[in-house]
Amino acid sequence: MARYFSIACTLVLMILVGCGGLQKKETLSMERTLSASGFQMRLADTPAKLAKLEKLPQRRILSQTKDGQPIFLYADATDCKCLYMGSERAHQRYKELVAKERLQTQDEAQSIASEDDYLNVDDFGEWGPLW
Repeated sequence: MARYFSIACTLVLMILVGCGGLQKKETLSMERTLSASGFQMRLADTPAKLAKLEKLPQRRILSQTKDGQPIFLYADATDCKCLYMGSERAHQRYKELVAKERLQTQDEAQSIASEDDYLNVDDFGEWGPLW
């Protein structure tokens, strides 16, 4: 019984670690896209800055107004301990890049699907078992 409990705990831990890895990968991708769009990264390099950063909603783009101009913020108090700040132009560029990435992903998925239309796994029998 203890052995099954140990195995179950190990599986749960592996799943949690895997999910954390996916989230970190998504965060890194988001931060790369923000940078490419013209957002500026500011490190929370003092305890006071980190405390303010932690109060913001995390890993979401927020809209604020400063001096009558919109600014966009993205807080990450966990991984990079930084704040990304961008203008309206940078935010528009970010949305364009995200839309372009989604189209590429859809195109790749359609390409894979269309390849399946003319490939038949049985045609590769002479190479031996697949696994």
